[in-house]
Amino acid sequence: MKKILLLASFFVLTMGLMAQTRHVSGIVVDEQTGEPEIGVAIMVTGTTIGTTTDYEGHFELDVPESAKTLTFSYMGKETVTLPIKENMRVVMHEKTELIDEVVAIA
Repeated sequence: MKKILLLASFFVLTMGLMAQTRHVSGIVVDEQTGEPEIGVAIMVTGTTIGTTTDYEGHFELDVPESAKTLTFSYMGKETVTLPIKENMRVVMHEKTELIDEVVAIA
């Protein structure tokens, strides 16, 4: 009986340690217009855990307790890495690069 109780306690403790996550949600908007950004890739920095924003710019993600930052990336925008908070508001800025040459093909 003691072995069964010990085994059950170990199982419950192990599952509790493995399931230590926190829920993060928020919205991603454009800097200039304030409009929601659709399809922004959001990754827990240094992992393969991620999601994308919906058609209203919202996202939800369960992240490990040990995670410290999220990385937001979108084509034509600067990549942003921010500390994790429960309710986030992320502003994406236009990526500006100087082009040395332009080749036109007719």
